[in-house]
Formats: sequence, structure tokens, C-alpha cells
Amino acid sequence: MCGPDGYCVANTPPDCNDGDSNTRDVCALDGSGAPQCQHQCLNDQPCADTDLCTDDHCQGSEGCVHLPKTRYDGVTCRLETMGQLLAAAGPDEVADKVRTKLEGLLARAGANLEAARAAGTGKRAKRKLGTTAKLLKGVVKTVDTALRKHRIAPALADALRQAAMGAGAVVNDLKANLTP
Repeated sequence: MCGPDGYCVANTPPDCNDGDSNTRDVCALDGSGAPQCQHQCLNDQPCADTDLCTDDHCQGSEGCVHLPKTRYDGVTCRLETMGQLLAAAGPDEVADKVRTKLEGLLARAGANLEAARAAGTGKRAKRKLGTTAKLLKGVVKTVDTALRKHRIAPALADALRQAAMGAGAVVNDLKANLTP
């Protein structure tokens, strides 16, 4: 490694072994000549993240890629995310009545989404997607009301709103691209 005066400075390379047999561990020099560990994926396993709305893959030398789910899968994953957030929330994070109402809205939204998927294209699919969009707006409204009344923790409310609004945007896109 080069020091600030341009002379070589002795250094001990770091131990880059991360203990994961699913990665190839290498020591490489960065732009300033300092050694850095790099862990390259060998298969999809080290690429798995906690985001249900991405498909995670190892692209060899490019490393892990996290492709966003689209269309019906893009809505389903957001509904599942909201369900998981509610299931993991303690009683101090969301009031029982609010939890019950949100779970009901999510269940109905999921059922309407699956009915739209089964219908394929046409008026029935468009109607079911419209109902799904209304239910997602109901989730946002319920969360906003609960937040105003201090019946849901702000962090949980924010995560639920974000997921519901993301799902709503995908539903609206699906609706716009249906051919009657």
C-alpha cells in the first residue's frame, strides 16, 4: 500500500473469509491502494434480503441483484408485508380494534386481487381491481385516523401507509393496462 508520500508502506492484508460457503471471498485494492474485502455471491442464497417485493438473484461478477416484483405479484407482496407488520406488532404498537379492522381490509383486498387475477382481462378483472384499490385507500385512511388518535405507533403507521400506497399504485397501473 502506498503512503501519503508515495512510498510503499508495509501492511497485513485483512482476513476476508466471511465463513459463508455461498460467497467467494477476495482481497482487492481500492482506488487509494488500500486492501478491501469483497464477498462475491456464488448462488442465490446470500442474495436473499428481507424485502418480500424483490426477486433476489446472484448475477455472478455483478453480484446480487434485487429485481422489484411487478403486476399482481407486486401487489401481493405488499399485502403480505402489511400482514407481517401487523402480526409482528405488539399491543403497545397498535390497538386491537385497529389491528382487526386492518386485517379485515387486507384480507378483502387480497381476495379481490386474486379474483381479478383469475378473471384475466375484461370488465370483471377491472371491477375487482377497482375494489382492491378502494380497500387499499381504506387501509391508508384507517392508519391515518389511528395515528391521529394515538392508536398506532408512528413507525408502524408509516410502514403500513408506504406499503398500501405502493400497492395502490401497482393496482392502478394494472387497471390502466387491462384490455376490456
